[in-house]
Amino acid sequence: MLYLVEVRLYGDDVAASMNSARTCLEHHHLKPTMFRVMLAPERRLHVAFMAEGEAEAFARTFGS
Repeated sequence: MLYLVEVRLYGDDVAASMNSARTCLEHHHLKPTMFRVMLAPERRLHVAFMAEGEAEAFARTFGS
């Protein structure tokens, strides 16, 4: 089962948001199975994990 975290991206610098998300993943040793940016109709980051705990940790640290 995959656990999907969806985060809305604010601001104009999508690349900076992606770098922040990747830094968060590396800092917490999280291993996503998918990392995708959606630009329309709203900017959103979709990150999927195999472990529910990893999805919760990413949502808690990056999604806030």
